[in-house]
Amino acid sequence: MVERLVLGPRISGAVEIEFRRSEQKNAPQFGWAGMMAAAGFGAVALSYFNLCQAKLMLDLFNFGYLVEEEAENKLVLYWKSLRLVSASVWSAPPPSTAASAMEVP
Repeated sequence: MVERLVLGPRISGAVEIEFRRSEQKNAPQFGWAGMMAAAGFGAVALSYFNLCQAKLMLDLFNFGYLVEEEAENKLVLYWKSLRLVSASVWSAPPPSTAASAMEVP
């Protein structure tokens, strides 16, 4: 619930702001990973445990599914070599000094 109501809109807003800036500068498009990095988010490496857990879950219900680590912070789910969905892990950028100065103690 917190992810949908609080974090989701903040992440979307930060990425959208950076995307608009890159459009105005006629900068080349870098895809989601580039936009996330440009907005200040940092890639968080998945642990070996995360990858093993994903593979274990698929082994329990193996009907042609496969999971692969595409980048250090990204897993991709395939079904019979058809890419279904991917998930990546990012850390939030540090709060800006202007925003922290406005906070009331």
